Amino acid sequence: MAEIGGWRRRFVARVLCWMLFAMAISSNAGTSLSFNQDIRPILSENCFLCHGPDEASRKAKLRLDEPESALADRDGIRAIVPGKPEQSELIRRIDADDLEDRMPPENSGRRLKDAEKAMLKAWIASGAEYERHWAFEPIVRPAVPEISGNLVGHHPIDRFLLARLRERGMEFSPAASRELGFAGRVLISPDCRRRCGRWMRF
Repeated sequence: MAEIGGWRRRFVARVLCWMLFAMAISSNAGTSLSFNQDIRPILSENCFLCHGPDEASRKAKLRLDEPESALADRDGIRAIVPGKPEQSELIRRIDADDLEDRMPPENSGRRLKDAEKAMLKAWIASGAEYERHWAFEPIVRPAVPEISGNLVGHHPIDRFLLARLRERGMEFSPAASRELGFAGRVLISPDCRRRCGRWMRF
């Protein structure tokens, strides 16, 4: 009975993981995943210790930070197959039930979250496009988002903030009145804190 229960738990976990994978693809249909912003932090935290730039600690001569190594064919096995997460050894290893095969290793103290696994699968499914480290990329001024409706602020940065908020179904809070803003500045002033500190806790 214990074996049946364990099998059911693994099955449900696998289904949930692939559901998260599908949701990741759907949520990023309009905005592709960025290797530097979304994928590199996951690999850096969980994989680069053994498969990163440090040659002394590298295992299996595999580097996941360089496409030449990550996409290379090794006797018919490729860590990453762009567009095909189901054929990528990386995905097989992070989903493995066998502790001997699972990555990161059990003794590493690291464990990928289901959302991180889903993001890796979505990135590979979208083509596994690598980017150089941001420090070596030229600075590019992004286009200011077009915003409909009233905008509380007038600085271009407000458009970026509002665009990101609307992606999550949120809006800016209404602008505070001048009177309320003045009262807030008075209350947080050092002089007010000193005079009122006896009966007001800040």
